[in-house]
Parts: sequence; structure tokens; C-alpha cells
Amino acid sequence: MILRVLLFVLFLGVPQLAFSAEVIHNYHSEIHILHDGGLHIVETIEVTAEGDKIRRGIYRDFPLSRRTFLGGILPSEYSVKSVKKDGMDEPWHIDINAENGYMRLYIGQSNVMLPTGIRYIYEITYSVPKQVFFFDGYDELNWNVIGTDWAFPINHASAEIVLPPNLSVENYSVYTGTVLSRGSNYKAQERLGSLYVETQHALNPKEGMTIAVSWPEGYVEAASDMVGLAFFWKQHPGLRIMILGFLILCGYYYWAWRAYGIDPKSKGLAPFYTPPKGISPAMAASIYTLGGAGAKEYMTSAIISLASKGYFTIEETRKNAYKITRAPKDDGRVKMSEDEKIIYNKVKTSLTISRSSEKFVSTAKKHKKKIQSLCRKVYFVVNLKWWLVGALITFVTLLFLGSHKEVSAVFWGGLLFVSIFGGVSLGVMYHAIKQIITGTIAQKFGALFMVLWAAGFSVGGFMGLGLLGMFLSWLVIFVMILMVAVVVVMCPIMKAPTYKGQQILDHINGLKYYMESVEEKILKKFDPPEMSRELYETYLPYAVALGVESKWADKFTLAVGSSMAVTGVATSTSPIWYSSYRLSSPSSMSGFSASSMVSSLGSTLSAASSSNSSGGSGGGGSSGGGGGGGGGGGW
Repeated sequence: MILRVLLFVLFLGVPQLAFSAEVIHNYHSEIHILHDGGLHIVETIEVTAEGDKIRRGIYRDFPLSRRTFLGGILPSEYSVKSVKKDGMDEPWHIDINAENGYMRLYIGQSNVMLPTGIRYIYEITYSVPKQVFFFDGYDELNWNVIGTDWAFPINHASAEIVLPPNLSVENYSVYTGTVLSRGSNYKAQERLGSLYVETQHALNPKEGMTIAVSWPEGYVEAASDMVGLAFFWKQHPGLRIMILGFLILCGYYYWAWRAYGIDPKSKGLAPFYTPPKGISPAMAASIYTLGGAGAKEYMTSAIISLASKGYFTIEETRKNAYKITRAPKDDGRVKMSEDEKIIYNKVKTSLTISRSSEKFVSTAKKHKKKIQSLCRKVYFVVNLKWWLVGALITFVTLLFLGSHKEVSAVFWGGLLFVSIFGGVSLGVMYHAIKQIITGTIAQKFGALFMVLWAAGFSVGGFMGLGLLGMFLSWLVIFVMILMVAVVVVMCPIMKAPTYKGQQILDHINGLKYYMESVEEKILKKFDPPEMSRELYETYLPYAVALGVESKWADKFTLAVGSSMAVTGVATSTSPIWYSSYRLSSPSSMSGFSASSMVSSLGSTLSAASSSNSSGGSGGGGSSGGGGGGGGGGGW
């Protein structure tokens, strides 16, 4: 019997739980456009409180700014005049959250709970100055009469926009739905001096209604900061700081480049048939790129240079694995350069390297450091200190932007997120892509996980961009990106050869021109040396350093082609100091590819030289596109 009674009570309670819901039954907004361009608004909101979210009352969120043309931000100031519940004054208080960009109006008292199951009618009266926009021939109000942040469904919504006396509506547009929607859940009626709009069916939570209405110009007085250039600067706070900083940055870099970054006058391009005296292949790579070459170019050209001089033999024992062996002493060998001695001393008798080994990590660092000491300030200058001044100008500009009174303090949080999360993600992504290109199969799989990790970690960077986008004008962000881009681009531009370096650079360019050009074109005006295997192997390290080893090998093949035709003996472009398991038979020697050999050896050396242990009235165009709006809920 008791069980039946309990079941009966539960059965009676189920319909109440299932069908009782907190909802906005009616939402009406009466908007009066004032002669000074401000608004006087009365919102009437009828809700049912069930003790779920609405326990003490409701709250109303007002956005502190609105988006305008070109991503501008126009501040909105709200002045609450009165708040009533069921026709009687109701206690209220305001909480401003600048970080979220909202002013929250709490209606009710924290220690007073509302009886449940009852409908309440709230009336909020407030004013907002300077919301009318002034265009050529007409004025316009673009207003979110129902914000897209309401937590409750709205069964019926309506709004009446009342124009100043003696005015009539010229054009209007209405949009309903979620943010950026262009729904048409409405019907409108033009009345004498006003526009009445109401929904045709209920709005779901997070759905709103935006109305844009225009009328002939001249009836509403425009404030001085709502027209012309003053209005433009008002929409883009901090833009003047960024433009000034950008102009100073560009002016400074132009001066610095003119003073320190202009290359000495070149003598022009003419073929050279011998390398510059005292310049090793690795040094040639550094001078040619003004220090931009990496360990791969330095190490590969240096090892091939030592082999061509008779100090090493190179054997490809298997795919991406090489054995470097010291050759017997020979007093007739060409003297090795200072940087090449570092690599030669690393190989005591023989050394086997593969992509999974790290035997050349310290040697590569020493070798690169030696190259830098031999070339920097002697043959070229990087002008690092002059470039850093530009980076400092950018940083100081951002400091001034962050201190602007109309720029939210959240700016620093967004900038910090972009710098840390974005910077780390890009660094890890770069390292991972490098591993995918040059690493072993195991390293490639590991790199894929690094890519996934970097993609996840980059979410923080996008969050930072989102924060910046919420509180900064898009034009300000654009100029900020421009400044960073200028700093990045100017880093290589500020590099310049010295007078002595320009002479060597002309020589290197001439040698490169000779090695990559078709022989017949050069023979028309110059007298190049006769191609031979000795010449081919002697210059091959320089071809590697300058990235023309394939064309240099083609030139050698073309030159010896006639002798091959006469003798019927295949002549391979494979150097005598190089052997490979791929070229184990005489028939396969003609299949040697200098570019493939250099690419494979360079990738292996690069992997072995780096540590792998780290890981009109448009109505805003859409719902939510105007001013005002916001949303609300219960508390």
C-alpha cells in the first residue's frame, strides 16, 4: 500500500518536472531615437521562475563595445534609469567585467528567493548615447534589439523603434537567428514615425534579432566625434600609435639599410674558372648566402672537399648510411683549409654515420662556429645590433598600445598567449617538418606525433589571437602584423658583404655561372679550361656548396660524351673516391647521380649533426551585427 502511494506521488510529480520550464514568454523593446543620436530604451521581459536558474531574479548583460566597419570597436556606455518587477521598483546592482566585455545588471536581492511557478514582468529603462551613424544622404540605427546571449527560449519577441518627430522610415532590414545568421523569422509594420517588428515563432536560446533602420539626414544632430576623421580614430583606438610606430620602424630600417645594409658596387657577372684563393667550399657557401647556409651545406661540401683532395674516401654501405675512411698519407695532396681540419681530426681511422646517429653534433657546431669566425665581419656583416633596434621599436610601440586608456588589459594576456604558444608551436613544427624530410622512418613517426602535439599546443596561440580580436580593432591587429613582418623580413636584408667580401662574392657568382651554364654559350666570349675528370672532381665541392652539383655533373657528362661515342666505353660521373652498394657493377656506374649522392649524404650528415632528443541599410548584415544586444539569464 505504501509503495502504491509513493508511485502515485511520483507519477504526479513527473509531469511537473517534465513540463515546467523557465522561459521568456514575451520580450518587448521600445527604442526611442533622440535628437542627439542617443537612445532611450524600455525593455519589458515576462518570465516564469521555477527555481532552476531564476531563483532570485534575472540578469541582463550589456556589451561594452560594438563592431563597426573594418573591424573597428565603438565603446558603448549604458545608464540604467530604473528597474521594476510587476510595476514596482526592484533592487538591482551592476557588475562590470571588462575582461569579458560586458556590463551585467543583476535584478533582485541575493538573500531573497522568488516563489516558483509564477510569472514575473521585469521592466528595464536605460539610455545609450551616440548610437546613430551618419552617412551621405541618410542616418542609420543598427541595433540588436534581442541579444544572442540569452540562456532561455523566447516565445515571442517584439520591438518598436520610434523616430524623432516629423520623421518616417526610409529603409529597414531585419535579421534573426544565431550570430551571423540572416534569418527572416519576423513580420514588420511601418507606423507613423516608427517601425514595429515581431517574431513569427519562438527564438531558441542564443538566437536574437537585429534591426537596421534609416531615415533622411539632417534631423538628428551629429556629435563631433561621430563624423569624419574623428569618428574613424574613435572606432580604432590605438591605431594612431601603431601607425606612428610603423612609420618610425620603416623610416629607421630605411636609414639603417642605407647606412649599413647596402651592398658594395658589384663588378658584374663574368665567368671565373677557378675558386677564390683561400676560400674553402664551406666558406663559399657562407659568403654566398651571407651566413644563411646551414650545417648540411657546410658539412657536406667540406667532407666532399676533403675527399676530392685525397684525405677521405666515402662509401655508401646501405641506404642513408656512409663510411668515411681516412686515405693513406700523400705529401702531394692539396692543403686542407682551417675549417676542414676540424672534420678531418674527427675521423681518426674510419667513421660510419647514419641518420640515427649523432656522431657529428659537436663537430658540426665547432665547424659552423669556425666558418662564422672566418667569414663574419671579414666578408660580410649581419648588422645584428641595427636590426635589433627595429625589434625594440616594435616592442616599445606595443608597450604604448597596451597602455592606451581604451585598450583592454586583456591585450597583454592575448599577446603573451600568441608569443608563447604560437612561438613554441612554430618552433616544434619546424623541427618536426625537418625530421620528416631528413629523418629515419622511426624519426618520421616521432615527428608526426610532434606535429600533432604542436597543433594541439597552438590552440593557445589561437586563443591569444581571439583575445586580441575581441578587444582590438582589426586594423590595429593588421598594422601589428605588418610591423612584425617588417622586422622578420629586414633580418636578411640588413646583411651585406664587405668591400672585400663583394669581390669574393663576384668571384663566387662567376664560378657558379661557369659551372651551371651551357659550355657553348661561354665559349663565344671566353676561354674556359678543358673539362676533365680531375677538374670535375676538384670543383664538385664548390658545386655542392652553391647548389649546382647536378648541372656541374651534366656539364661533365656532356663534355665526355664525344669520347664515349668514339671508344664505346661508358664514362661514369662517379668520383674515384666514392663507392656505393648501388654501383657494385660496371653496368650500373653510368647511373650515378651527383645530385642524388649529395642529397642523400647531406640529409644523413644533417641528421647526424643535429640532436634529436628534444621533443544602405544593411542591418549589420546578420543577426548580432549591430549595437546593444547582449543577453541574460537567471541567478
